[in-house]
Amino acid sequence: MAKVRISEKITRIDNGNTVSLLLNGNIIKDENMQMAGNAFEGWACAIRAIENKKVFLAVKEETIDILRLKKDEYAGRDNGHICRFLYRVIKFQDQYNNWFSISEDLKEIVDGFKDYLSAKDSFFVNNPPTKDAEDNSNKENIIESKLAERGKLKEIIGDTIDDEVYRQLPVGLFAIEKSKENSIFTYGHSAIDLWSIKDDTISIVELKTKNKMIGIITEIFFYANYINDFINPESQYRFEFSKPVEEDTIDSNRGYIKLYTSVKNKKIKKVIGIMLADDEDGFHTYIDQSVINVMNDNKANLKYIPRMYHIPDFNIVKSNK
Repeated sequence: MAKVRISEKITRIDNGNTVSLLLNGNIIKDENMQMAGNAFEGWACAIRAIENKKVFLAVKEETIDILRLKKDEYAGRDNGHICRFLYRVIKFQDQYNNWFSISEDLKEIVDGFKDYLSAKDSFFVNNPPTKDAEDNSNKENIIESKLAERGKLKEIIGDTIDDEVYRQLPVGLFAIEKSKENSIFTYGHSAIDLWSIKDDTISIVELKTKNKMIGIITEIFFYANYINDFINPESQYRFEFSKPVEEDTIDSNRGYIKLYTSVKNKKIKKVIGIMLADDEDGFHTYIDQSVINVMNDNKANLKYIPRMYHIPDFNIVKSNK
């Protein structure tokens, strides 16, 4: 049986039908979630799909105290990477608990954060966009802008996408109101690349250009769950979309008014997470249909789809691969 070769920043321990992944608390605190040393979701899904083994997640004993935050350290203390990690662990364990588990000391830390998020007197808000999406000379940014043109993304992905597509939806989380002092997750440039609402479904897209990384699974998993907690009335957390900054047109603020209104009117029922990569480089070696099947076998009824695009002569079209 093939064996998944994980990042050297994660320690792998094999014990019969279980693979233990030991993360480094310093990497969790300091690096983005999609980096190979942090992207436990991607490695876990690959191990499950390729080796058909259970996965046990732990943090190295000498670094786990870094994650032991007190209640007043969740917000406004630059612990956004840690808080996002704890949120991701909560969601992954809830949705794949038939084959995924965590260590007792990590569970203690995760449960503390879960209690904080679910406290009856607590509610949390996002950070709505306040200006147009940023453009620069980065190739991925240029492609993102092109894909946001009317009907272009729909040509590549299909009818789950509406003609209207929006860019860079922020994914911060704040206690009560948006402010640096209330920030829980990372914010600033943290955003969903592309998104579209059609009927009762919001499709969110994580875009890659010549960037084969297992962390695309981690990103789309986090974004799908983040959005789902805002739209799902049965969510265990009180996540509420902030009111739009302006109300000029339905397309103001990167389409945020459309999102806000749709959620307020309880029109959005489903979330689809789409991983989109160029067909020249494609996806990470371990991302194939078997991994997608593992991702889709979740208890939150979230759907994940991989798609590729092709770039001939400075245009962007659907890939034949």
